[in-house]
Amino acid sequence: MLGNVTQTNSYPLHSFSLGWPFLDTPFNSKYWNYGGDTAVDNNRRRISLTRTDRKHQRGFLWTKNPLTGSAWVVDIEFKVHGTTGAFHGDGFAFWYTTEKEQTGPVFGSKHPWNGLGIFFDTFKNSHYHPFNFPYISVHVNDGSQLYHTESDGKQGEVGGCSSKFRNRDTPTFARIEYVKYDYMRVSVSVDGENTWTQCAYMENAVLPDNGYLGFTSHTGDATDTHDIMKVVATGLTNPKAYKLNMDHLAKVANIVKNQAHNFEGGSFDSQSGMFGEALLLVVGAAGLCLVGLGVFLMWKKKQDVDSQLGRGYAKRF
Repeated sequence: MLGNVTQTNSYPLHSFSLGWPFLDTPFNSKYWNYGGDTAVDNNRRRISLTRTDRKHQRGFLWTKNPLTGSAWVVDIEFKVHGTTGAFHGDGFAFWYTTEKEQTGPVFGSKHPWNGLGIFFDTFKNSHYHPFNFPYISVHVNDGSQLYHTESDGKQGEVGGCSSKFRNRDTPTFARIEYVKYDYMRVSVSVDGENTWTQCAYMENAVLPDNGYLGFTSHTGDATDTHDIMKVVATGLTNPKAYKLNMDHLAKVANIVKNQAHNFEGGSFDSQSGMFGEALLLVVGAAGLCLVGLGVFLMWKKKQDVDSQLGRGYAKRF
């Protein structure tokens, strides 16, 4: 599912992508640094920032070089899993920032930061939120704003969504699209149906021209395993064409998904009713066309037979 950006208006960014086998030598990656409590598990094809069986961990994974570009897409396959009880946490962060590998209180990294932070939060610090957890919170910071843990970062958030990405039996994905001065979009796919749900959208987006890609996580008494399975980075040469294509694919996928749910439920809403009526009209029109074609062919055959009989009668007399 990752790396679907296979269009002529895009190109792969190999030095900002990551996949199994993760290391180029027994302990090093050519393009990424990892440290803290991060563990590379090539047998299970994952990089674990933290693990369920240990408390008070911090792990990080950062690119060695900054990404320079004004139009790019980053696809991430990740997995957050642990005990089935209510006490677990805290989540992990994706970063695009001008600095890297600086420890702090924001999912294991420093604040304030300059750039983008996307927080996959599984531990609710405030009980006054009108939304459910896990929650994905998107922040753009110019280096002057602090992250307020007690409110789960609601101040300064540019967008977010509840998402049931924890303890899934199917792969879970996130996608970050960025086109400078145009838009930034964060989408997730966690239901195993190969469809994407928009989580946050920001118009007229402006991020630093040079930023490191990174992942961090920390845990306290509550723990979880936070795995990064794969990262696919892509540069865009024709952002408008890419956006139009992705919007179209998302629209078609959602229509198909909604219709499937409507049929499974045995009921139709107004849109599905319109869809059904339109389908009946199309089938009916096709049937009429087939009937008309059959009548025409029978008439044509009769005309040919009559013509042949006429010619034979003239020859005999």
